[in-house]
Amino acid sequence: MGPFEMVVALAAIGCGTGIVCTFLGTVGAAFRGRAGKENQSVRGEIAELRDEIRQLRQQNNDLILTLDTSLQRLERRMLPPDERSSLGTGTTHSTAGAGSVDLAARR
Repeated sequence: MGPFEMVVALAAIGCGTGIVCTFLGTVGAAFRGRAGKENQSVRGEIAELRDEIRQLRQQNNDLILTLDTSLQRLERRMLPPDERSSLGTGTTHSTAGAGSVDLAARR
């Protein structure tokens, strides 16, 4: 192999390597760009789901408080009339809510 053929072979190898590197860089950038957009959309969906979970928890807490209040009212109605009038004399239980009756202490 003469010097001229060696130069031509090295130039061909260099050009081929450059073309392959450019192609791989372009393909890699396309995948990174697509992954970035998908990442952003997934993050947005996660934020929406967190907000929805927060709203559902708030609704759940509100429903529990409503149920607790209704049960307390029913418990008061079940008491005899003379005990209902004496509810304000310190027979409330502070952890169950304002104005609730501690029926376990009465039994």
